[in-house]
Amino acid sequence: MDRESGTLSIDFTIGFAVFMIGFIFIATLVGGLLIGLQSKTIDYDAVAYRTSVILVEDPGEPRIDPYAVNPDPLDLSWEQIGDPVGITRLGLLYSKEHPGVLSGEKVDRFFKPGEFTNTEYQDRLLLSQSGQYPYHFQIRLSGYLNPVGDTNPPELTGYMKRAVLVKEYSMPITLNNPVEYVNVTLPLSDVQSDRGALYGINTRLEPIEIFIDIDPAVLPLDLINVFLTPPDDPFFIYDEKIPVQIGSSATGDSYTIFVNEITDSIKLRFEPDYFSGYSVEDVVLHFQFAPPPPPVDNREVTYTPPPLTPATLEVKIW
Repeated sequence: MDRESGTLSIDFTIGFAVFMIGFIFIATLVGGLLIGLQSKTIDYDAVAYRTSVILVEDPGEPRIDPYAVNPDPLDLSWEQIGDPVGITRLGLLYSKEHPGVLSGEKVDRFFKPGEFTNTEYQDRLLLSQSGQYPYHFQIRLSGYLNPVGDTNPPELTGYMKRAVLVKEYSMPITLNNPVEYVNVTLPLSDVQSDRGALYGINTRLEPIEIFIDIDPAVLPLDLINVFLTPPDDPFFIYDEKIPVQIGSSATGDSYTIFVNEITDSIKLRFEPDYFSGYSVEDVVLHFQFAPPPPPVDNREVTYTPPPLTPATLEVKIW
């Protein structure tokens, strides 16, 4: 018997090696050719979650930290920038120190009808980045009648629901009896709470709003004047136009009051940074009405920031 019959020949070994190398090469090549045949299913729930994170856990860009010790007075947060070109991201968070607490100013700007186009929302919520699928969306916050985005979502969408708190700035005052004056002390030195910016008002970044709801039995009233004075000198009147809105559906900017017959309500809003030029710690806001029949009474009130308002944010993506 030939003693070399059990030994593989060199030709077979080389051929087998070439075959295996070719097989591995072809297998790798075929795998790449099949990439285009893979499923293109999109996890819309994941995109809805990502969008909710931007809205609820991000203050947006540009932003200002309300806890900054010496902020640059020229810096602006995105809700203070008129041109959307200067806005990079539309986050609603008040501060990164308080996840889930939304800024009322950012919420009002975000949900204001006609403020942004759908394309501007998409670009600033990372829903239409270059090379990505252009998502349709609808975002709704409880308490706001008009959602933003597309008006008719399909039955099946990606969906995310988040419980949030909204930081508001309006203090209601109910007027049940005729008065000559409603005097509202604005403690500018104290509205920034010792518990932090979340429980106070940063007058550089946030407004102060007062809403007077008048009992129908008291109406009509004649509002003669609205003015500001120092707390210790009620006869020294600051020469300012006070931003008063007469009636719940009225619009307009600041104007001087002469005589207005009140048949509904009164709303007053001091915009952010309104009091930057005041050197006093407190001011008193006076609403002067036509004197009622005796006995004449006045209403004394001190402005306090309202509590956080619970709300629900819903995001639909398709």
